[in-house]
Amino acid sequence: MVLAAPGYNTSPTISGSLAQNFVDQLEDQGITDTKAFSLALGGKMEQEGLAIFGGLDTGKFSGTLKTLPIIPAEKSPDGAPRYWVDMDHISLTPPSNRTKRYENTTMAVFLDSGATLTLFPPEIAHAIAADFGAESPDMTGMYPVDCSLSAVPGTIDFAFDGITIRVPYSELVREFQTVLGETCYLGIGPHEDFVLLGDTMLRSTYGKPQAPHLHKFAYVNCGTNELEITSKTNLSAMTGDCDLPRFNVPSSAGGNHPTVEATDGSDSAENGGSKGVSVSSDSNSLLGLWIALAVILVDTIG
Repeated sequence: MVLAAPGYNTSPTISGSLAQNFVDQLEDQGITDTKAFSLALGGKMEQEGLAIFGGLDTGKFSGTLKTLPIIPAEKSPDGAPRYWVDMDHISLTPPSNRTKRYENTTMAVFLDSGATLTLFPPEIAHAIAADFGAESPDMTGMYPVDCSLSAVPGTIDFAFDGITIRVPYSELVREFQTVLGETCYLGIGPHEDFVLLGDTMLRSTYGKPQAPHLHKFAYVNCGTNELEITSKTNLSAMTGDCDLPRFNVPSSAGGNHPTVEATDGSDSAENGGSKGVSVSSDSNSLLGLWIALAVILVDTIG
């Protein structure tokens, strides 16, 4: 998904005026009641996504949405109007539930559904990749990993203020078919300039930017219940219809899969209204839909 951002219509036209984005125009033309939309990309195996303009789907998340402040463009690392938020830390929870917290992972990150991979500074990406058995990136710039890791019941956990998003290994391992057979890569990569959460993390998140805040919770697909977002909708009280997902099973589950464990620094376990337009899409096309960051954007100003 390439996010349209109500309240972030800062792209100048040729004449120098500020351009309205698509979501702004839907509200101005009365097609939607608010400058809002939600996006759900679905899990890797779902192969489809959903965009709802002027509404949201409570069948795509669990619990109530949590609120995070969006870092204003003038205070963000690159000065650009993106969905920058503060991340508290990243940790690894393998099947044994012996959680490892990675050092130096308290940082500002931006959410980018147009990026397939999640990108971190090289030292952080290398540390995570090492726990998946990858020594270094190959010529593609990606970390090759054992394909059977996608069946191991563990998670990489992204902690924010008041909420932790747990991303299962199955969403982090990327499979590619080549002439030599199946090759797999870790969905986290190194980058010197960008720190972003891409599709490999966002599939497991349901988020709702509402300037100047981002509301988010765990993505789960338990059906469809589309609701209109109006100026009177209290989104902070909106509750999802789904139960929380379960990721880990006891380490005695068996199997011949490689074991991903903390290599050092292990810690104890942490842990449908009348208006609105919905669009279904193949995950490889329309909007590059966030494979499960269903995002609801609301301009509270006008």
